[in-house]
Amino acid sequence: MKFAQLFFTCIGLLYTCLCIAYDTEIDGLRYDWVSYYNANKTGGDVSLVGYSSSELTENLVIPCSIKWNESRKGHEGRNCQVCTVEKNAFEGCTILKSISFGCVQSIMGGAFKDCSSLEEISFSNTILSILPLSFSGCTSLSEIHLDKNTPPTGIYEDSFDEEIYKKAILFVPEGCVEAYRNSDGWNKFVNI
Repeated sequence: MKFAQLFFTCIGLLYTCLCIAYDTEIDGLRYDWVSYYNANKTGGDVSLVGYSSSELTENLVIPCSIKWNESRKGHEGRNCQVCTVEKNAFEGCTILKSISFGCVQSIMGGAFKDCSSLEEISFSNTILSILPLSFSGCTSLSEIHLDKNTPPTGIYEDSFDEEIYKKAILFVPEGCVEAYRNSDGWNKFVNI
């Protein structure tokens, strides 16, 4: 019995440490190292995994790249592309009102779940996928801006809540409305 209690206590502590671990923090945003080189052979890729609530403002701008500032990885001074927002990174964050996604390619499931004050999001032309439940519970979301002529194919039916599909306005580049209306996932938006 005591062994089982000790075992589960150790597992719980390990899980807690892993959940709050990150490689570096810059301007209140926490990142993990993903790869040494990215596809463009620049300084590598990083994922946005969380934030420091004391430094977060209501208008979040996720940078396209960061200058790596941690020497323990041996890559300090490298310019790294911010490629992903990880699962549950901002879950329950009620500070956010707007987000500009820089050069982010993927938004993992639940990344912005229950960000109930979030009103507006803007994606650049680098966005490829928005996984299930990424914006679930974002009850104030009213504007979604996409700067991509071809609709990203990596959106799922439950990336957004049904209420968001009904009430939010999806802004797309001029001349691309029909492409979005005919694209799986995006065609769920009533107002394009």
